[in-house]
Amino acid sequence: MRMEDALLYVVLDADAAANGDPAAWAEGAIRGGADVLQAPGAAGPETLQALRDVCRREDALLIVTDAGAGTALEGADGVHLRAPDGAIGVLRAAIGPDRLLGVTTRSIEDIQLALEVGADYVLHYAGVRCPGDFSAVGRGAGGFLYAAGIDSEDAARAVAESGVFRVCIESRVLDAADPAQGVAAYARVLGREI
Repeated sequence: MRMEDALLYVVLDADAAANGDPAAWAEGAIRGGADVLQAPGAAGPETLQALRDVCRREDALLIVTDAGAGTALEGADGVHLRAPDGAIGVLRAAIGPDRLLGVTTRSIEDIQLALEVGADYVLHYAGVRCPGDFSAVGRGAGGFLYAAGIDSEDAARAVAESGVFRVCIESRVLDAADPAQGVAAYARVLGREI
């Protein structure tokens, strides 16, 4: 999987990673249409290894959240910072050009800053306001922009109908017992049949 082709980004929260079988959950999410899986950096090494194995086998990208990223990044495709601060440039230098670097943003200025200092992608938490924010930044901004903070299929549909075709959802909005079905519903909103 390449970031250029990734439309559906799923954030696995710490509770979901710590309880049950996170590898089975990840496999279901990817089977349902997830292209990118973001794991909590504070997850234990066994959990991260299991998630790495699933992502490699199922051809999905694995991103590790900034907490503990220094030790957890081995084998991951990239790292995600939860804030667009001065650490972006430092982290970019540390991980090199071959790994992905993503940033959470909440304003147009944050998007612009993140992309200017080396982020490859942005998870923009503005819900249904995302399309206007994305238009203000411009589609040729040099990175991949995902609408985040989506808490329902209706919200994803509103964002998709306005022209944003990359969406980030969090594991808490999915059915824990059947992540494949929950992710597939969002994938269909984006026009993909799984």
